[in-house]
Amino acid sequence: MKKPDEWNFKLTKLKQQKNGGLTVEWQQQLSTGDAVTTNKIKQTSNDIPHPDLTNVIKDLHVYANEILQTDVVLDVTRVAVSGEDENRGVLITCIMDSKAGLPISLNTHRVKIADEIYGWEAELDEKIDKLNTEAFEYIYNGKQAQLEMFDEQE
Repeated sequence: MKKPDEWNFKLTKLKQQKNGGLTVEWQQQLSTGDAVTTNKIKQTSNDIPHPDLTNVIKDLHVYANEILQTDVVLDVTRVAVSGEDENRGVLITCIMDSKAGLPISLNTHRVKIADEIYGWEAELDEKIDKLNTEAFEYIYNGKQAQLEMFDEQE
């Protein structure tokens, strides 16, 4: 897969896998002469992402908590980004545990970044830009968690 410039990498979906890896979907434009083509690409990896990426994902729970009007601990499992410029929006999917110990999946509504409903949309936009950068690093530069190796001493 040819590595695009980072500015040409547009994250559309990111989903955490149960094994710790990620499924990442993105778009990139390719131009040949006068023709411009947008490729939609999806990649699933079992590689554990670097904490820079997982921390951005975790940080999104604050926005989901406010939108869903709950103080319950939410675990962000999926982020979907759509639209461009003033139409850019984000949908966050979370999991919470029920009293029965079973997971409940919750979706926020699509938060349109240009709207000032909550007052933190610009901050969320910055988080999504950071998520885009970290997803690019994960996919194209192999930025993963550093698993420390311990020497066993006898």
